[in-house]
Amino acid sequence: MRTKHHAAAFASGAALPDFFELITENLFAAGGRPREVLEEARRLRPIALHGVSLSIGSRDPLDVRYLDRVAELADRVQPAIVSDHLCWTSHGGRHAHDLLPLVFTPGEVERIAARVREVQRRLGRRILLENVSSYLAWSASAMTEWAFLAAVAEQADAGILLDVNNVYVNARNHGFDAREYLAALPPERVGQIHLAGHADRGRYLFDTHDAPVPDPVWALYRAALERFGPVSTLIERDDKIPPWGELLAEATRARALLEVPPEVTPGSLFTFSGSARAEESEETPRSNSPAASEITLFEALLHGDGAVLAHIAVAGELSPAERVAVYATSYLARLHDALAEDFPATDALLGHERFHAAALEYARMHPSTSPDLADFGGGFAASLPAGAARDLAALEWARVEAFRAADAAPLEAARLEAIAPDRWASLRFVAHPSLRLVHAAFRVDAAWRSADAGGALSPPVAESGALRVWREGTTVYHAWMEPAEAAALSALAAGEAFATAAECVASTLAADPETAATTLATLLRDWLADGVFSAVR
Repeated sequence: MRTKHHAAAFASGAALPDFFELITENLFAAGGRPREVLEEARRLRPIALHGVSLSIGSRDPLDVRYLDRVAELADRVQPAIVSDHLCWTSHGGRHAHDLLPLVFTPGEVERIAARVREVQRRLGRRILLENVSSYLAWSASAMTEWAFLAAVAEQADAGILLDVNNVYVNARNHGFDAREYLAALPPERVGQIHLAGHADRGRYLFDTHDAPVPDPVWALYRAALERFGPVSTLIERDDKIPPWGELLAEATRARALLEVPPEVTPGSLFTFSGSARAEESEETPRSNSPAASEITLFEALLHGDGAVLAHIAVAGELSPAERVAVYATSYLARLHDALAEDFPATDALLGHERFHAAALEYARMHPSTSPDLADFGGGFAASLPAGAARDLAALEWARVEAFRAADAAPLEAARLEAIAPDRWASLRFVAHPSLRLVHAAFRVDAAWRSADAGGALSPPVAESGALRVWREGTTVYHAWMEPAEAAALSALAAGEAFATAAECVASTLAADPETAATTLATLLRDWLADGVFSAVR
């Protein structure tokens, strides 16, 4: 379920789909709107959690912190299905935020199945593994993709999320029979099906999720239902998002093919039995190892290293270099788009061309180190030259952080009124989790308002000061602060006593203690009204 559909989806009543799928990492935010949407969705329908950063095929150790976050989320939500992808997305603590292809060998089946078993042990539940679209094949592979998928699921006692569109895309890109792929998968392990659209780029298909499900994929879906029965099915759309009604129409078409009674919920047809076998192909494996193949691809994405070309199987119309370029272009585009989403005002201030260049340079110089793509922009402001654009980017990032911050009840004025006057000097305030302070050399607050309203931006005027950023409910606000307010709030947010904040006001205004105290009392009333504190000690 995409952001633009929240209101329409929740108001659909009887027309609601049978379940909602939510991206796991999007729900890692400690509070605010993401958590609110999650609670509303699970109140209405069963939830499927679909992850993109498990990186089950990585050479890195399993990310325990990431798994703990998934486990906490799953324990709280109790989803019908938890799924991720049979691929790798990270190496050496750096994340590509792309679903990168594995080398298919029996040894890799054993290695990855062991990792899946550990994930399932930590989560306390079985997971589904999705087949991914791919644009290159490794010369070191000794199995077919479908034999590999079936074998990992069997050895790990996991399920399969069958993406029919990805099967179709890969069949075209690598020259195999899509129906042979379906015939090789054990029906008892297929717990969900995904449907989506793709782009035909002439010599290959690219998995875009930005178009309706095309007729050939619908035909393959019918073949899948003949083999696997009425399996829980999801329509995916990640870009060029259509009106809610159009997506419901596609879902209705899938439901008609499923012919599943309305009371059937995701996972109710999901059982575990049977077997799958890792079959070696007749082709003799090459000497290059799976690890070397994958590591060189990661270096190609980050640094343009050409060593990966020797590891790629030569087949079809695309050269090895062209196949790597598909991934490299996608990698940079994904990081660029993440920055463009978080820094729209900075984009408008710099102009698209300059912002594009700055975003690509940041992506090349600062590989992502978090499984959550939402964290990627944390250092973008600091990467810009000192000036208005850097200050505006710092404000925008503070707003992003405030939006995702934990929920907390604001401190009420009545709590302070009960405190004796002689104790005020030693009071220490606890900042609301969403509070952020941004020091700036330019009045970027006006520029942000212009960009948010869709107007033309004029260069921000030079003026040293600071902004406070906070969230009320699910709405983020910011306000420019005069020097006295900035000094006092900075002191209190850092845990200094109320008396110290008063001294900051007196020093900044060159005022006597009584005037400083009066000024601070006025500021405190404003802060309490805005909810920038959550407790007092």
